[in-house]
Amino acid sequence: MTTGDASQAPDSILVPFDPTRTSIAPVYDWIRAGTPGKDAFRVDRDAGDAVLKEAPWLREVLRENWLFLERAVDLLAALGIDQFVDVGAGMPTKPYLYEIARTKQPDMRWVAVDNDERVVINWRAAPGGDGVFTVAADVRLPLDLLEKVVKHIDLSKPTGFVFGALFHFVHDPKELYRIVATFKRVAAVGSYFVVTHATQQTGRDPAGAEAGAQRYREKVADITLREEAELEPLFGAGCQLTHGWGRTIDLLQPNSGGVWHDQEAPHALAAIAKMI
Repeated sequence: MTTGDASQAPDSILVPFDPTRTSIAPVYDWIRAGTPGKDAFRVDRDAGDAVLKEAPWLREVLRENWLFLERAVDLLAALGIDQFVDVGAGMPTKPYLYEIARTKQPDMRWVAVDNDERVVINWRAAPGGDGVFTVAADVRLPLDLLEKVVKHIDLSKPTGFVFGALFHFVHDPKELYRIVATFKRVAAVGSYFVVTHATQQTGRDPAGAEAGAQRYREKVADITLREEAELEPLFGAGCQLTHGWGRTIDLLQPNSGGVWHDQEAPHALAAIAKMI
């Protein structure tokens, strides 16, 4: 998703490429990595720098978010999941998540889904090879999205659905529950959902988190922070929460004893749920 997408009509599937407009995915990569890339234009870098000036801890949050996604994909592949749907995939970023899956599932299939034309163009040029596919679709129209996904994978088999740093761009809680319910209805038993979400429970004071979110809204896109209690109902009936809701910095860490970082460490919320 990109700036202004929330105000578009729901049938506006693809956000058109516009190098003069800030795009969520390149800003994410710019903030996370802090190094210029060919896909982060000046407008993206300026927006990211403005957000970091208000919330310098956000770089650590985004880095830890990505590390958690790496660990989660690795876990699912180790559990036998060999097909994945990465919804709101963002820019192809090294280490590629599909390469992590491929280390344990050499014949895995990966579908990258995004509604940003700039992201879609980059994914179609990514060095994924056989088994990596790109779909242009909007999570707010899940049935349309799934109709495109089934051209590449068999949803009657257990699937890993990855929703990394996506749901905080869906602002109406009823719409968010409807989206998740749609995916749950089509997911086979044994499928997994991996989710990360921005929160005011960042390890910093809530006012500081909200100030950072407000600068993000001004410079990049609207965003809705949520607490664990607001996210817990998402994966209720039909699901088992195998990990979380917890902090991205703690979940799936080796030998962590439950808490890997101190209580003040910046973080997002994360969870892994299984269809039962």
